Amino acid sequence: MGRDDAKHLPTEEEEERKAQVAQMVAEIKAAIHANFTALLDIVEPRKHKQVEFLAARTGLERSHVQRIMRNGMNDLAHIVQVADALGASPAALIDPTLQDKQAIMAKRVVDGVTYPCRAWITPEPAFCTNADMLVARETGGEWYIGRYGAGPRTPAHEVFYYEGCGEPCSRENCHLAIFADNDPEIGDEIGALFRARGFSTVVTSRRDALLSAVRESAPDVLIASTGHALAVSNAVNDEVGALVPSIILCANGAPLPACDPVRGHYYVHSIEEDIVLQLRSMVFFTQCN
Repeated sequence: MGRDDAKHLPTEEEEERKAQVAQMVAEIKAAIHANFTALLDIVEPRKHKQVEFLAARTGLERSHVQRIMRNGMNDLAHIVQVADALGASPAALIDPTLQDKQAIMAKRVVDGVTYPCRAWITPEPAFCTNADMLVARETGGEWYIGRYGAGPRTPAHEVFYYEGCGEPCSRENCHLAIFADNDPEIGDEIGALFRARGFSTVVTSRRDALLSAVRESAPDVLIASTGHALAVSNAVNDEVGALVPSIILCANGAPLPACDPVRGHYYVHSIEEDIVLQLRSMVFFTQCN
């Protein structure tokens, strides 16, 4: 056997690169595990109930959940599944910059309506020089988020990241209100799509009929195809007396406005896959097709 056929031995530079990659992977895994633990602690603060809680929400075996809680997650599908179960986005688990922040359940008041959210804040309060900075303050045992200048000029926790949230639900108990006055056929098609997937739906193209329907049975999500989506969304919220997240359908190819989790407004194109994916990120499916 010639020298060219000899087994290749890694060079010192290659060994160093391998060590760097291994360290990077270990740091990412540690960040995911830290974020997961912090989020689980605020969603289910009772430590002795966490395994049972997560098993019920994910459909995973208790032994599998225990391994995740002990060793962390390597598989992206599990990260998405666990994020869904906790009512959060995958970014809340993956972002390494969140692991040194304090995770809290909080409330934010916008236009007189109080919205629940999860927030990641700086552990220590401090004075702020920017009156528009979003901060968190604890009052009466509850956290509230607002602009620094709207409250007392005292130390406050800077809000690093936050997400609007609601109670996760399964498709078996998720009720959708579908409003389409631009084209009633679109509403019928969307209603048929989600009924085939096991959802409860009410479909209408008339605002008075919509408000009557939500008054009788409050929806978990509103899907709106209309040129007056924000007004319709606000009217539904007023009728129900609580925040109903709204998926607002936009013309295919048109620029999408930025989503507003605090007000519960999520914009997608009128494409079946986009609507399904958006709804999937907002409610927990016990089984996903």
